[in-house]
Amino acid sequence: MDDDRYRLDLPFRFDAASHGEAAARCKAVRLTYLHSPNADRTATQQEAFVRADPALLDQPGALPGTAPFREKWLAYAPDEHARALTAINGEPLFRSVLYLFNVIVALEWQPSAATCQQIRVAMQRASDFLYDVTNGYMAFGQIVIGGPALLDGADIQVLASNRVHPRAWNNGLHEDRKFKGIRVGRGIWQKDPGLLATWDTPEGYRALIHEWGHYALNINDGYLEDTILVQRGRQRRWQVSERAPKGATTVRAALPRVALPVDASLMAATQISELPPWQTIFATLRANFPLLPADDPRDQRPMEGPLALPLPLPVFVDLPATRYHPGVAISLEQAREAHLDLAEPLARVAGGSVRRPDAAHWLHVLKPRGEDGMPRGLIAQGKISATDQREGFLLCGAEAGDEILLISQVQDALRVQRAAFVAPATPPAPGRRTPVRLAWSDATPPGLDRPFFVDVLPRALEGAARDPVAVAARVEAHGRKPDAVQIYPCGPHGPLAPLALRDLDAATLITEARPVPHLDGHVLLRWADDAFFVVSYSQGGGPNSTTGGRLPITAGSADGNAMLFFVEPDDRQPRPSLAPEAPPDPDERVRIVTTTLIGGHQRLPDGAEARSYVFSLASNVALLDYTATLVLYYDWDARGRRGDLVIYRWDAQEQRWIRHVTYAPALPYLALPLQKGLGTAPALTGEGETVPVERYRIYWTPGG
Repeated sequence: MDDDRYRLDLPFRFDAASHGEAAARCKAVRLTYLHSPNADRTATQQEAFVRADPALLDQPGALPGTAPFREKWLAYAPDEHARALTAINGEPLFRSVLYLFNVIVALEWQPSAATCQQIRVAMQRASDFLYDVTNGYMAFGQIVIGGPALLDGADIQVLASNRVHPRAWNNGLHEDRKFKGIRVGRGIWQKDPGLLATWDTPEGYRALIHEWGHYALNINDGYLEDTILVQRGRQRRWQVSERAPKGATTVRAALPRVALPVDASLMAATQISELPPWQTIFATLRANFPLLPADDPRDQRPMEGPLALPLPLPVFVDLPATRYHPGVAISLEQAREAHLDLAEPLARVAGGSVRRPDAAHWLHVLKPRGEDGMPRGLIAQGKISATDQREGFLLCGAEAGDEILLISQVQDALRVQRAAFVAPATPPAPGRRTPVRLAWSDATPPGLDRPFFVDVLPRALEGAARDPVAVAARVEAHGRKPDAVQIYPCGPHGPLAPLALRDLDAATLITEARPVPHLDGHVLLRWADDAFFVVSYSQGGGPNSTTGGRLPITAGSADGNAMLFFVEPDDRQPRPSLAPEAPPDPDERVRIVTTTLIGGHQRLPDGAEARSYVFSLASNVALLDYTATLVLYYDWDARGRRGDLVIYRWDAQEQRWIRHVTYAPALPYLALPLQKGLGTAPALTGEGETVPVERYRIYWTPGG
């Protein structure tokens, strides 16, 4: 073994705060390469890289003899002297094997130097945290940061929006039929303070490792509880009860014990995942990482350390922009970022007071229009925070020729404004920002003060689970209907081919169904006078993943404020390990799409006030065989006044919001069982002959 790949000599980094005295004399550590099974990336992931640029598979790594686009990791044995080094508390600094992951990170836009540095620092800190929580067995070895063209194959996909709640698919790194990267936004949104924690903060990089635990280590969250809910008589609340009183209505529900979308600090756990016991986690790791020892007594519990890998890792692999197709490599001189001054358009819609507590605003970048008059791309930016209003909003992915769409909700009114983007004449000096001011014009569609809904409908799958999913968009507009509707999947995909519209009745139209690469994206509606509106949709269903129910990934909205959990039926047999070419089991064919709609009735005749967005849940099958529970999260300040927080459902027959008996725990969420016989989801549970879609919203009601 004379190849340099088999002997990697790296300088040792002494830490006087935590390392023992012997470590102070260590100058270098030799890592000897170990042949590890299952180290190649799946065919699905490699195919995605080939679509981006065939040369990627031959891109050399920064470590000798490595190919980060072909290999998931490299396994090494630290030398005997290194394994004898300890921390001050006696715990070892190195273990018998060290797995070093090759991590591909892709951004939805071309980042600035500041953003690129922030991502690098985040990955460095995430690697140290991974080393800590795996008791010194795993870290990041090489990091590649690329542009939008790499999104489909990346291990970590960073979208421009600040309202994407982190998500991952269990074992997605290892199973070909399940591959999907970790999907996150530009940071992790903290719902209560309305602030964005960037990925280099503890809330950020620990959340990345939380998702890495799902994606690469096949660790399930353990925060769901199979709970019995009871309604006694005409009580207006579900109550938790171990036994059902005589005559009471009883249902099973899967309920979370944490509220991750509300408080990002909960993602910053000191363990790799929420709540599962360590011994269970470590036993799971050995299935994919057989070089891990099975008999080390120190692996019976999480150790206090080691706090960080004491080697100069990870290393960063820079892709040469001259070698690859546009969008693959990061080219800092082509950065697409600008800070946007929003004082004037916000003051216009808010009646002069920019920081009204009853106002909220969202931004989208529209790419230049095609022959059909619709933009050739759409990049959601997310929600404008109070900090953004003071200092300018960081616009990601905008360039000359684009349009910026600003959607504002102030009390009961929805207003839309648009502006042609004009890039700053000269880039700002390092460390300084010069907010860009644009000329805004009104683009508000007619009739948004009347009932208005958009539902993204998944269609039945044919063939294997990897086949594309087809979707259609249905629009119910009791004002004027839009003249054009387009669907934009997230990532490096352009819009779908022009969608023909068909009227279902006087108020409702539907687009034709078209395949999409995944179930995360946006729907753009345009009226003839260049009025626009945007809604976002997000996925549920897909490869087998969670333990919370037989259905795979938890269905829910992109921001995590709406989630659908499932109870595992008692009579289900253990799920077999399926071969990649095996047909999907029935659960893999289920698709549930959540569409998030800004606006709607903010106040109802009974005095109820809206405390969430409108969430539309659509399924490609009736959920007769699934014990489903809808969970809607809210801000803590929603409890500020005396009254009740209740989930309402839109009744399409009566054209009004109907209050339902709701479960309200101490945590900031509400839950509603969506099961046959309760009347809470007649369309989804097959109790009616309508399309399986329902709409829900939290309202605050006076009294209580």
